[in-house]
Amino acid sequence: MKQLQAGYIIDGVAEYLMKTFTKEKVNGLLKQLSFFDTEIVSSVGQETQNPEQILFVANNIISRGLPTRISLELEKTILNNFKIGSLNKKLAEIGSIKFDFNFSKLFTNKLYRALHIIDPRIKLFEINKLKIDSWENHLGSEFEEDFLYDKLPKLINPFWIQLFESQRELENILRFSTSSDDEIDKFLNGTINIFNQQMIDFSLEFPYKIFNLRGLIVEIDGSQHEENIQKTVDENRDNATEKAKWKRAIRIKTREWHKISEKLKFFKDLENEEYFKLLKTNYTEPLSQDKEGLKALQLLLTPFAVSRIHKVLVDLLVNNKLDLSKEVWNIAVIERDVPGAKLAIDDFFNTLKSLLQLTGGNQILPKINLFVENTPEFENAELKWINPIDRNTQFDLFIDLAVLQRNYLTLMDKTVNANIKVNIRSSHSPKTNRKFLTSNLIKYKSLGKKARRNNKFIEDKNQVEILKKFLQDIYRKQSFRPGQIEIINRAIQTKSVIGLLPTGSGKSLTYQLTALLQPGISIVIDPIKSLMKDQYDGLLRNWIDCSVYINSSLTQKGKQVAIQKINDATTLFAFISPERLQDDTFRKKLIETTDFNNNYFGYCVIDEAHCVSEWGHDFRTSYLRLGDNARNYCKTKSGKDIPFFALTATASYDVLADIQRELKILDDNAIVRLENLDRPELQFEIKEVIADIKPEQGLDFSNKQAMGKAKQEKLIYEIKNIPQAHKKFISNEQIINDASLHHGLNIVPENFSTQTFFNGNGENTNAGLVFCPHRNWYFGVTDNASNISDNIGGVVVGTFMGSSGEERRDETNEISQSEFIQNKTDLLVATKAFGMGIDKPNIRYVVHFNYPSSIESYYQEAGRAGRDKKIAICIILFNQQEVVAEDIIQKVTENGEITEESESYSTSIDRDLLQSFHQNNFKGIAKEKIILAELLTEIKFPTKRIINQLEDGIIEKFGRIMHLRTYTNNNGRRVLYLNPNYGSLYLDRKHFPFYAGNDPETQTSDIANFVRNYIQTNKPENQIAFDWLNQFTQSSKQEGIEKLLENPDKLEKFIVVIPFANNTKERIAMFLQSKGINVSERLVDEAQKFCQDIDTFISNLKKQYSKFNNLENLNIPSELKPKLKSLFLQIREEQDTFKAIYRLSIIGVIDDYTIDYKSDTISAHISRKKKGYYNKQLKNYLLQYNSIEKVEDRLKKLEHYKGNSEIQKCLGFLIKFIYEEIAEQRKEAIKAMEEACKIGLQENGSRRFKEFIDLYMNSKYARPEYLPSDTEKGLKEDFEVIKKYMDLVRSDRGGEINNLKHLRGAATVLLVQRPDNYVFILLKAFTIFIIEKENDEFIKEAQQDFYNGFLKLSNNVSEDILSVKDKVEYFKNKLSDFDTVLNLNIAEIEDVLYHKIHTDWIEAFNSKFIGDYERAN
Repeated sequence: MKQLQAGYIIDGVAEYLMKTFTKEKVNGLLKQLSFFDTEIVSSVGQETQNPEQILFVANNIISRGLPTRISLELEKTILNNFKIGSLNKKLAEIGSIKFDFNFSKLFTNKLYRALHIIDPRIKLFEINKLKIDSWENHLGSEFEEDFLYDKLPKLINPFWIQLFESQRELENILRFSTSSDDEIDKFLNGTINIFNQQMIDFSLEFPYKIFNLRGLIVEIDGSQHEENIQKTVDENRDNATEKAKWKRAIRIKTREWHKISEKLKFFKDLENEEYFKLLKTNYTEPLSQDKEGLKALQLLLTPFAVSRIHKVLVDLLVNNKLDLSKEVWNIAVIERDVPGAKLAIDDFFNTLKSLLQLTGGNQILPKINLFVENTPEFENAELKWINPIDRNTQFDLFIDLAVLQRNYLTLMDKTVNANIKVNIRSSHSPKTNRKFLTSNLIKYKSLGKKARRNNKFIEDKNQVEILKKFLQDIYRKQSFRPGQIEIINRAIQTKSVIGLLPTGSGKSLTYQLTALLQPGISIVIDPIKSLMKDQYDGLLRNWIDCSVYINSSLTQKGKQVAIQKINDATTLFAFISPERLQDDTFRKKLIETTDFNNNYFGYCVIDEAHCVSEWGHDFRTSYLRLGDNARNYCKTKSGKDIPFFALTATASYDVLADIQRELKILDDNAIVRLENLDRPELQFEIKEVIADIKPEQGLDFSNKQAMGKAKQEKLIYEIKNIPQAHKKFISNEQIINDASLHHGLNIVPENFSTQTFFNGNGENTNAGLVFCPHRNWYFGVTDNASNISDNIGGVVVGTFMGSSGEERRDETNEISQSEFIQNKTDLLVATKAFGMGIDKPNIRYVVHFNYPSSIESYYQEAGRAGRDKKIAICIILFNQQEVVAEDIIQKVTENGEITEESESYSTSIDRDLLQSFHQNNFKGIAKEKIILAELLTEIKFPTKRIINQLEDGIIEKFGRIMHLRTYTNNNGRRVLYLNPNYGSLYLDRKHFPFYAGNDPETQTSDIANFVRNYIQTNKPENQIAFDWLNQFTQSSKQEGIEKLLENPDKLEKFIVVIPFANNTKERIAMFLQSKGINVSERLVDEAQKFCQDIDTFISNLKKQYSKFNNLENLNIPSELKPKLKSLFLQIREEQDTFKAIYRLSIIGVIDDYTIDYKSDTISAHISRKKKGYYNKQLKNYLLQYNSIEKVEDRLKKLEHYKGNSEIQKCLGFLIKFIYEEIAEQRKEAIKAMEEACKIGLQENGSRRFKEFIDLYMNSKYARPEYLPSDTEKGLKEDFEVIKKYMDLVRSDRGGEINNLKHLRGAATVLLVQRPDNYVFILLKAFTIFIIEKENDEFIKEAQQDFYNGFLKLSNNVSEDILSVKDKVEYFKNKLSDFDTVLNLNIAEIEDVLYHKIHTDWIEAFNSKFIGDYERAN
């Protein structure tokens, strides 16, 4: 006997039932129907060898969901037979296929009844009594038989016989579950006892919880159960099943058999519960007896019959029992109830044929001679297909199929002769995991080819048409969207691909469909938890339940369950963060998956791949190890590198190239992008906010507060005005006609009304998103959400914020996300943590409280809107009022010396907010060098409190991450909170009593007892528990990496453990306390956030002190400042540590590293290197950004660089480069976004803003064959390139102005990656002088670019003052070709430029002369 798993449904019918009845019940019934038992009798050997890979794919597609969608062709066939279902026109407009139903209440009830399977034809005298071996060997077997076949049917009802399962393993009941949540619940709340090979007499598992129970157990106890030892065993068994939320076993003693009717009364009462009431009704009033009932049975159960035949066929083929190379198969099927054999066989071979055609193979499949019989009760079934079975024929395969029957109730027909006989019956209960099959990846036939002349992809219509079958069957999409086929084409041939498609254009579908067509597990890298959940939920919406996600929102056990699913190949998709691949435990599990379990990987998918470039260099350095980690630990069966599937909606040509470089994808054809990223449904408005600020007060609190208030008022006004804004765009005929003409879209929402805009319900809700840069205060999520709720009636508001690992915040976010997706909330106020990938069709507006840090980020976040292809409005609240500010600027001399100087500059509060984020990512050259010095010389470990050690003990004992917090409540009681809502221990009361919180878990009381015992055992008698828990343990330190490398006794290879953070914040608190200043580590921690200099830190410290000490002022004497500054720069937090690790990895000091999140440590793998190795690694890194000539010229200075060793010199040089190049890229990105906003404020701002964004992303001159090629991806600087493009804009097709706009977009985006390349700087200036000649603000920007560009040009060794002047004149002449007046703008700064060049030359000469003299003497 073998249990298999498969189930099909018509999703519209299932969803209709879920709306009428509870989703939990319908899902439970469908899930249970997806498990069935097979008995296979075979007289053939295993001499055949079928094509493994294709059959594995077929198996995985069949089992992708339990249940999943039936094929589109079969769905149409079934619906046409019954003349029901109408195509949803609204969804058809956006390319989806969905049939709507409107059933009568009576028929709906019959559909629901059809899910409650029972065979009304099986009466007492027809039942095959199954003899169980175990009954024959112990006293009382006749009682068990009497219970099931006599007392139960006679005293209660005969239908109960069909429900009870005999001799199920107890361990299976206690541990197995069809859902991860259920499995985790059984682990956390279940028994720890093991009951190997112990059986339950009778069990009945419910399809969903009834009375909060999972099922019933009946035990027939003979005389041996009266013995004390057996009583103890029985008690343990009953306690275990009760903990697993089964009803405590009903024990019927054989010596009290005469009283059995009393015991069975419970079952009589249970017949009043809905599930059993419907089973009883189906037994006494068979649905098959009337036409509507028969129709309901077929609509619901024929798809399941089809799926069972599919699964059996693929199982027989995979196990080589059926021979796919035979010319003819003779198949006989007896349908005991619902029809489906003919539909199933035809559909199976249609799928198999399509898969083989996709490979380009020419295998001919067997001809099928099919013979089908049914039973009299179903002879009027509309879907029946009859061809009588000849009992004298020897068949290849005979199937005896019943859906209404559970196993062991009737025997398989013995009158049919066949080589293979299969008995198929419904299972009593799910007992086994579905297993996905993995093998070598399939190299499918190409779907087309790229035409070199016009760079267009030419599709192979035949192959695409075949692939469309799977698109329609799995996703119910009419056809592929632009760009999808070209991306899939590379991936389906097992090549790595980097794909760019607009937001809302089906990126996820490209990797999911491709992955389903390969026999392998796909690892999907997602940057944020909300995106993991959205992708996971998106698969579920497509009835694909073979996915897991692993992140901090899961419990420890939840993570273990998810990882085990990967290990056992019981999932096909695993969503993880890039950091997970640095986790040593996870790496070992991945190796175990392939090397020991023989389960293999298919693709490494990198969703939102622009994060590799944007975040990798800032604060997620694991992104930069992603390529190597995936290759090393996600192995394919062939041993070849796993193909990468990198996808994004927001990446310029240069960012795509950066992704390619970081992932080490060498194929230049790997990048596939859609040339037109325009989404005509999105309309943009930049709304200027003017605040009552005092420019002379700079960036102080009052100015920021004034700005926050002004923006909050503007936000309310703009949200209230959203309906009118929609009306304005809907009334714009040009916008509507362009969308129809160029994109084939009707972007006007149905039934639009300004009066009812905010009054929609469900799918008709006009949802909104507001993005805020902070969590709190005027610029924060919570304050703005509250403000919107108070001022806009009828709008239900939710919030979503980055959690920073807070478990409670994770739970709140998950609820908020679900409620927003399900239209339970109308508007979500969120940080950028919600800004990627979320797919909700009816978001009608997105408002940004502040513009984001890059155009890529903005396009992502704004792209949440209009997914239904109807008009949506994207608004940015923009302020450009300038104030004067001061900052400490760090610079590095040519030999590595760090200098600091104060600098005044002009900025806006909007810009400063983004700069503060930027500065938090790049905290300063001095700080980075100090942190690296610590890791090289003496690594300091954080001082732990005793309470932290207690948390570690809980992890080890219970596998749970529990946050403990001491607190004095409003009544003055001293309390220890658990996590924090699970409960609390009162530390100032005897025995530390525990009080459960609002949502405690069963395990919480055990943890509370553990905590109480820990305190009582370890606390010294003379100390108070509250104070003792907060005491520090002794901090530790160890020798740094370079010290260990210098140690001759150290091995060639070794591991260094580095904590996420050091103990400097505690040292600052202790230092101040030693000076009589009572400051806690918590205050120090709050004060040091988002500040880069000592003055800001001290100012923040004073504010925090005042906040927590009733506005009392804090005085820090000036003589303490030098020591404080020294300590402040030594603070090393998690982000700082990971950056330092990455810097050390770049130059080859660290070979690899793993992360242990339990102990908050990194294990760095170190090995000794030969002299010059670090220099070589540094050079290789620099070559990714500069030409070989420039790199070699730069590295000439390395020898004289500050540092006592090769490692120190290389690190100093590297940091200088990163701050001068990488950090400047981020500033350029902010600048480009601000420029876009300024353009959006002009006349026709919406159109111009959209045009600017489009040209930034898609400028033709940013294509690889233009500027990237001419400048060698920005590494080369040559004035001849500038000349070329000054001429090209006039001669190229498209018109001068359009070409100038393209050139401006290209220069802007390429500057983000290469901010010091004078070619891009001067070309951008050239275009702005012409395009923006009437705009004084942009002219000032162009003047500054002109000055900077020619200054950088003058630094070239081949340039002197005269050659620079010649080039300036050429530049001016080209401007004059457009308008002679334009040169007046250059005349203002020309003399300043020449003066600066002269001054720099003199300084350089003096420096070189003096330096040469000093070295010579």
